[in-house]
Formats: sequence, C-alpha cells, structure tokens
Amino acid sequence: FEVWNDRYQKDTMAYDRALLSDTMRNRLHSRLQHATRIKERRNHHGSNNSPIQNTTILIELKTEKQLESLHEIVSFLLLAIREKQTTLNVLGGQIEILVLLESQGGSVSTFGLLSNQLARIRNFNKIDNNETTSSSPGLKLTICCDKVAASGGYLMACQADCLIAAPFAQIGSIGVLSHHLTINGLLEKLGIGSLLIKSGKYKGVLSGYTEPNNKDIQHQQSKLDATHKAFKKQILLFRPQLTNNMDQIATGEVWYGHEALELGLVDKVMTSDEYLTDLLQSGVRVLKIKKYDSAGRGISFRVPFLPQIKSMFISVGNSLSSAL
Repeated sequence: FEVWNDRYQKDTMAYDRALLSDTMRNRLHSRLQHATRIKERRNHHGSNNSPIQNTTILIELKTEKQLESLHEIVSFLLLAIREKQTTLNVLGGQIEILVLLESQGGSVSTFGLLSNQLARIRNFNKIDNNETTSSSPGLKLTICCDKVAASGGYLMACQADCLIAAPFAQIGSIGVLSHHLTINGLLEKLGIGSLLIKSGKYKGVLSGYTEPNNKDIQHQQSKLDATHKAFKKQILLFRPQLTNNMDQIATGEVWYGHEALELGLVDKVMTSDEYLTDLLQSGVRVLKIKKYDSAGRGISFRVPFLPQIKSMFISVGNSLSSAL
C-alpha cells in the first residue's frame, strides 16, 4: 500500500516552510519532531486511548490492464480484511473501498464479470440469508467517475453504495448493440463465392459472408433485447430507485453529471480529487493499492501485514460481437 496521507502531510509541511519565517519554521520543525516521537512510541507500545481511524483503500480502474487485474485485487482485499487478528487491528474503524473508474464498456461477458467482482465487495458483509454478520467489519463501496462510466462501465458503477460523478462525466448509455460487417456483395463482384456448412439452426447467423435474411436478423434482435432486459434488471438490483424511470434512462443515451444526478443515476456530483481531499483533511487514512513486478514471477500485491500473493496474467482474446 502507498499511504497517501504521508504525501499530503509532506506537501502541507513544504508549503508551510515556504511561507513561515526562520523562527516559525524552527518551531514548526520542533513540534513535528515531538509529534513524530509520540506517534512512534504509541506504535511501539500500543495505545488503547487513541481514537479508531477510518480507512479508505483506493483502487484505480482506468486502463485495460487494471480492469484485467480486478478479480485478483478483490480476492486479495477480501482475504486481507477477513484476517481479523492482523488486518482489523491494523486498519480499525470503518473500511471504505474507493474505486476510480473510467470505462466506456465492451463485451457483455467481460463487463458482466467485472460488475460481479465489484458486487463481491458490496456483498462482503452478507451471509446466505442476506443478513449482515456482526463479526465482520463494515465495508463501504464508493465509486468515482471523472470522465466516463457508460454502458458496461455504468453496469460496474451501479454496484456502488455511493456513486459519485464529476460535473462533465458521461454517465449512462444503458443499451446493447451488435455490429456486423457484410461483405457478400463485394465478394460477388470479385467473383468469390462463400460456402457455410453448419450444424445447429442459428449457428453462424449474420456471418458477413452470406446474404442476411429477416429471420436471422429478428433472432439476433431478440437476443439483444434479452441482454438489454438483463442489463436493466442488474441495475435495478442495486439502484431500485430507478424503477419508475427506467424506460426513460435505458435508451442508450448518456448524461453529464448534474443530469445524471437528477435522473437518479448517481448520488453526488464532485470530482474524485475533491472527494479524496475531503477524506485526507478529515483524518481518514487513505491507502492506495500498488503493484510491482516480482522479477518475472508475475504481478504481486504486497502489504506489511499479510503474506505475499502472486498471480500470473494471461491475455485472452474475445470474439463476442455483442457489447454493452
């Protein structure tokens, strides 16, 4: 973990040193040294009188590689938080998972799975009968979208207990599309024929090499409609307040932050920087997950209070044409 509070405090101290006189700088330095010694003694001997500090764990999901590693990050965090004798004593207080998300969506299977990974965080406190366990720490999932959370990206974002969007972030695009390029006309002009041999009534429909017919098109449309229905159902599962206006928002349109707030798509309008600054100033401990390359042995996540977890990643191509 990278402790963001340290960086915030160092920047503040540098600012103070630049403004204060030599005498005031010396006094500030003495106070800081004294506070550091007290903190070190408390850490060494333990203090039962110190207030419990809330903790926010920051995850960035802005690139394809970061999205691919989400399942490992979630498994790692949930394992860490379950370690009561170590993790909970170190973290203390409420634990918030803060996700900085940017995504325009993609294939149905990919973003359906990514959405379910975030649901694991939200459902961490629940057992089979959907009751919160008293022995588990309170986990809160907050998701910030500064630029875009559209289509499959919004399917991920709606898992949040609190969904925050920047004023000009693009939110929504609740719809499904399937694009097929037909080149059979060009092949005919070039004198090239196409032969499709298949087993199964709907195998290879709309392949692009043969003339599409209405029956195949209607079949594909029915599949997209079913996917769209499942998309809306998943959103309502976590944002039931959208029930009355789902037909209005599930048109494939996107809205900016304030519009999305009025429609109930998000809970707050502010940038992630504003939210993080508020956390730091209120004394919340902010930890950012960092990855490092372990000498060719894959990607590992390391924290001081848990054993090292290693994992290898393999890119797998996706040929699905339907997309969120």
